[in-house]
Amino acid sequence: MKFNMRKFSTIGLLLVVLLFNETTLSCLCNASTIGCIKEERQALLKFKDSFKDYTGRLSSWHSQDCCSWKGVQCDEITGHVVRLDLGVDSFAPRFYYIVRLVANEVHSCLLQLKYLNHLDLAGNNFNNSPIPKFFGSMAQLRYLNLSDGAFSGIVPHHLGNLSSLRVLDLDHNFQVTVDDFTWVYRLSSLQYVGLSKVNLSQTQNLHKVLNMTPCLLELHLSECGLDNIHLSHMHVNSTISNVQYLDLSSNSFEGELPSRFSNMTSLRFLDLSFNYFNSSIPLYLEKLKSLEHLNLGHNAFHDVGGMLSLMSNQCSLRSFDMSSNRFDKRMFISYGNLSSCTMYNLETLCSSGNDFIGHLPNWLGQLKHLKYLDLSWNLFNGSIPDWLGRMSSLHNLVLHVNQFIGVIPPSLGNLSALRVLNLFYNKLNGTIPASIGQLSNLKILDLSSNSLEGAVLSETHLSNLSMLEELRTSSAFLTLKVRSDWIPPFQLKSLLMGSCRVGIQFPQWLQTQKKVVELDLSNTSISGTLPKWLLDMPLWTLDLSHNHISGPIPKLPSTLEFVQLSHNYISGPLPQNIGDMVPTLLTLSLADNLINGLIPNSLCKIWTLDELDLSKNMLFGNLPQCWGDSREIPNLWVMKFSSNKLSGIICIQGSLDICLDWDGYIECNNSFRESFLWVCEIAQFISF
Repeated sequence: MKFNMRKFSTIGLLLVVLLFNETTLSCLCNASTIGCIKEERQALLKFKDSFKDYTGRLSSWHSQDCCSWKGVQCDEITGHVVRLDLGVDSFAPRFYYIVRLVANEVHSCLLQLKYLNHLDLAGNNFNNSPIPKFFGSMAQLRYLNLSDGAFSGIVPHHLGNLSSLRVLDLDHNFQVTVDDFTWVYRLSSLQYVGLSKVNLSQTQNLHKVLNMTPCLLELHLSECGLDNIHLSHMHVNSTISNVQYLDLSSNSFEGELPSRFSNMTSLRFLDLSFNYFNSSIPLYLEKLKSLEHLNLGHNAFHDVGGMLSLMSNQCSLRSFDMSSNRFDKRMFISYGNLSSCTMYNLETLCSSGNDFIGHLPNWLGQLKHLKYLDLSWNLFNGSIPDWLGRMSSLHNLVLHVNQFIGVIPPSLGNLSALRVLNLFYNKLNGTIPASIGQLSNLKILDLSSNSLEGAVLSETHLSNLSMLEELRTSSAFLTLKVRSDWIPPFQLKSLLMGSCRVGIQFPQWLQTQKKVVELDLSNTSISGTLPKWLLDMPLWTLDLSHNHISGPIPKLPSTLEFVQLSHNYISGPLPQNIGDMVPTLLTLSLADNLINGLIPNSLCKIWTLDELDLSKNMLFGNLPQCWGDSREIPNLWVMKFSSNKLSGIICIQGSLDICLDWDGYIECNNSFRESFLWVCEIAQFISF
């Protein structure tokens, strides 16, 4: 389990405090009692004009009262703009980059907003421009978020002038570098620093962030190019003991855990995952009495005894991730009784990818309040034990990719709080217990890739699962048996039932599912035409390959990204408006069908397309030349047209030109000799 690096109670509490302070002067309803200041409105309009706004996010920025504009907040007494919130959460919507604002730089007109104390530009695209030095002149700023903003260059030392700054978030700016941290000592109010995925490899005074910011509570330094040398400069003082959240994941630390961590007595969250630590787990971690979340996953720790000792004696621990280390394969099963505090306090335990063998150890059953248990990607064997059904607090039970055999124990039906049951890729057989139908809070049920031939999934199992969002049984070879007029109590987002038996026609109950984004009914022997009600689903992925589907391609949901309809009997021409119908498509596979006619030029409009397979059809005519222009379809790298009646030449233009004609002849004009072999290797993915 990878802990959420972007959300934590410290920063959450801090933002609440900031908002509370601001509401004493400002109105949170984005309105001002005296209206907008004319000069500030003009500055905001200049700022708007500096962007390319493809989705109209700033469409409200036209009325006279700029305080009513989306993302703008004014002081309710003075009318001055005090808050500008244009951030995009890049971890939330798919294709978030389509809604990003795009600019060549941050316009200096922001300097006209002299009372601005909160600026959030996260997730927008500033085209590798440098972080402006003029930010250092915006003296009122207390919150500055430029994360994931496509900035580049060196972080300007002028930011050290922002003496009131409490939050500085520069996370996920891959081409930004910090050369020196001397400027940080002037930020005495700083409480939150986000520098994850910012290059700190050349910085020799990282310790100044910890030792010279007395109010610092939270520090994000994931994937920054740090190594042991950076830690060696870290000196321990009273300031460092105040830090509550420290993320050093995905760096190049190795060897033993530094003893300096033992003095960070206020730590509540420590993430050291994805490094190269290869020692035993040090006992001093047991002395960090405030520690609640510890992630040591994806290292080379080798002493499971230290791990179990930590679990027994660290009473504050709520979540512990020790995935993908090098523990002894058998030692995990040899531990005895746990301490009472561990039995009742630990809520999350993740030990995936450790190649542990044998049966599940009984001591796991002592974790009375455990909510999340992930033992996936190990070599556990034998039956799934009945005592798991007595762990009544479990929300997530993740046992996929092991070697469990036998039947699914009926006792799992007692886990009334269970939300996720993942048994993917084991060797389970027999029937599916009816007690699964008692899991009324279940959201995800994954039985895929087991040996459930002959097992039946029926209304008995499904009729009480009103919260179910994902049902995955692909390659479990089971049979779905429900009445033709059955109406499910749930609204699925994902239905993956490839290689199962669902009937010879499209299941009628699917028409009731209006939230499905992922649908896989491949190799299920379905026949008939593609139903029109597919258009009612907000699909991202559609896989109906290896069936007996016939007829033309109907109008499809515009949200689709992956379409797999190969190996069917689909006939007729490709829709002429296919480029407008599925504008954000990534993969389109229609191989081995009966599709005829010309390839429509509208395919050239799908600029996101990276894989296209139209082989083994009855297409004729010329190939669209747009596929050779990387400016029109920049991501397209796999094209398959074999076994058709096509003609023409595709020339892939750029610094290296590749020309392919209808019989597969490849001509490589070598402009850069070192890239010649790579180009010819790529060309093999373009088949005729």
